[in-house]
Amino acid sequence: MIEFPPSYSKPRLLKKAVNWAKQNKYHIPSLSALAPQKDVQTLTELGGDWQKAGLGSLIEVSQQGRRSVLFSLNETALSVVDDLQKRTLVGWLRSINRSDWISLASLIIAFLALFKSSS
Repeated sequence: MIEFPPSYSKPRLLKKAVNWAKQNKYHIPSLSALAPQKDVQTLTELGGDWQKAGLGSLIEVSQQGRRSVLFSLNETALSVVDDLQKRTLVGWLRSINRSDWISLASLIIAFLALFKSSS
């Protein structure tokens, strides 16, 4: 049986939340702040979907009459975003070790020197 990787709703927002959590000391991103154009109901449904997928926990907060949606990420969310980023060309290029880039550059220089000396 072929097993397909699970698809996550709004993977772009998930990447944005994980990157925000990595950069900031307070590791629980506010979905309301990351996607201000979306209403609270939509973000709550999205957070519920992510929670069902095992990416973390949904937190709803009401302060000063304003509701916001927070999402506490776990290690699964971090690994999912790393996998999503590796699927892109830029992510694939960044995943290549520095020593491999150095080896490739030296190979290209060796070929250039070989052809230059023969002409």
